[in-house]
Amino acid sequence: MSLMHRRQFYCCTVVAFLGAAIAVGGGGCAATGSDTEETSTGAATVTTGTGGTGGSGGADAVSTVTSSVSSSVSSSASSASSGSGGAGPVCGNGVQEQGEACDSSDFAGKTCQDYGLAAGMLQCNAFCGVVVSGCTPLENCSNGDDDDKDGDTDCADSECSAVPSCTDSCAAPYLLGDGDFDFEDTTGRPDVLKGSCTTESGPELVYAYTATANVDVVVALYFSDADMSLSVRTACGDAETQVACTNAVGPFDFEDETIAFKATKSMTYYIVVDGVSPTDYGAFGIELTEVFPETSCNDNVDDDSDGFIDCADPLSCQPSLDCVPGVKGVGTSCTDHTDCAATGNDPVCINEMDYNWPSGYCSEYCDLLANDCALGSVCAEPSVLGKPFKKNGLGVCFKTCTKKADCRAGYMCSDFGAGFVCKL
Repeated sequence: MSLMHRRQFYCCTVVAFLGAAIAVGGGGCAATGSDTEETSTGAATVTTGTGGTGGSGGADAVSTVTSSVSSSVSSSASSASSGSGGAGPVCGNGVQEQGEACDSSDFAGKTCQDYGLAAGMLQCNAFCGVVVSGCTPLENCSNGDDDDKDGDTDCADSECSAVPSCTDSCAAPYLLGDGDFDFEDTTGRPDVLKGSCTTESGPELVYAYTATANVDVVVALYFSDADMSLSVRTACGDAETQVACTNAVGPFDFEDETIAFKATKSMTYYIVVDGVSPTDYGAFGIELTEVFPETSCNDNVDDDSDGFIDCADPLSCQPSLDCVPGVKGVGTSCTDHTDCAATGNDPVCINEMDYNWPSGYCSEYCDLLANDCALGSVCAEPSVLGKPFKKNGLGVCFKTCTKKADCRAGYMCSDFGAGFVCKL
């Protein structure tokens, strides 16, 4: 056996006996699994593993930074096993010497931060290699997790104080396109923007959408334990460019907050998901859909599947002549939407043809939270008219009553969840 191979055999025997993954520079050998290979440089080596690459005992799921030595392979192996090594560094004497990354508690002044990590304690293994498993990672400022385990998440962490996305929500907006669904979290996000539909604001996250055509756009926001608003503007940092804003759904409602707007080809719109107070933050889902216009505004059908039926559709129908309000009050007879009075261009006739309500029933769309019906009527979610009303925080107005005589012939005075109303 040649001298080189005898040295290699001796070195690798020591490695196998100790059951650890080590890297020895300056002409030694490194054990990786069951193979050995000659090393040719004296450069520092980084080994990452989940239990040591050289034996079953291994490095116990740590990342080890090892440094080569300047002496021969035989003296290096002898130093690692006996603590004596002639002119070379002596691993285990408590003094970090040239060729060692550390020795006992001597790390040459280095800390976890020098290895690109946060706080914690470095460790030194039996081969004078640095072990960083006692260090915590740096905070990722946009993933919704407390990465460094200090109790502060994302932008609320001091490590993120200088990150642009933590001081300006418009610095790096997320991208959203037709048919996209995204699941994110506003925890730890900056609180610098506010829509017109809330009195306060909380942590927000901004999306950018660029229209590929002149098209109607519907954005749906899904959330649970936090109350959030949804707004759209054409200049991210300028509230004066707001196109629309909604806060129709409250926390624990589990219905979606929906907003619709007409987009112009090639224009970029900024969609803001914002807490309605500083304590309203958490996970949410958001979906954007480009839709075709409503084909009819007088058929009691959601033709474009955007969740808005006829005159409830702010894009396709409310600007049309089919939704010009009439003069008849809530609960009176009707045959067409334009027979009925409304505070906006959103009258509705619950007609006899489509719903079998005798002689029709005049109403208008209303906000379930604001209860913005005319005096003598109340906003309720009419299950008989279908889910799309509730989906967007909308209901229709019903005439209030205390007895059957208050209602027209063919209608009852019934409890409809929002008080007693005249209904079929």
